Amino acid sequence: MTIEEVQSFLDRQNWVFAKSYAKTFPHSYLRKTDIEEQETFVDVIKYIRRNGKVKKFYTKHYVYLEIGKYEYWDMGRPDRTTIILNRAEINDNARYRFPMPTDEEEEMLRMKLITRDEYLNALISKDFLTDQDKRQLEFLMNTTRRVEGGGKNIIDNAHIKVKYE
Repeated sequence: MTIEEVQSFLDRQNWVFAKSYAKTFPHSYLRKTDIEEQETFVDVIKYIRRNGKVKKFYTKHYVYLEIGKYEYWDMGRPDRTTIILNRAEINDNARYRFPMPTDEEEEMLRMKLITRDEYLNALISKDFLTDQDKRQLEFLMNTTRRVEGGGKNIIDNAHIKVKYE
């Protein structure tokens, strides 16, 4: 997928304004279940993770792709389980952006996301799943789980050592 294809996809969408965040953090979102191009949605998430920039949002870090005046990001769930893509005007001077992550932190977070997504895709494509595979698959595909002591996604818990076999 090229940046032009990503931009074309994003430009074709009907973004929904997040009314509940109008005063605190105005942004819009796109729900995967509301569009026809669901596989392209997943491809865009993958593109963002490989080509975006890790930025801080208060105590969390997310991967943002900047195109024009907007930045696009998701909340870090596995690519196939991600159902929301967010969009807001770029504001790198906001207080919630500081301190910016180091290059080492950025690479670590990006690789955790990509490795986790590749592992999930490998599990999905297996012909036979062991009981452990089934537990891992259920854990990764569960969009409502919370990691003990942290948020819902791997980026919230960058300090936790995660190993996928």
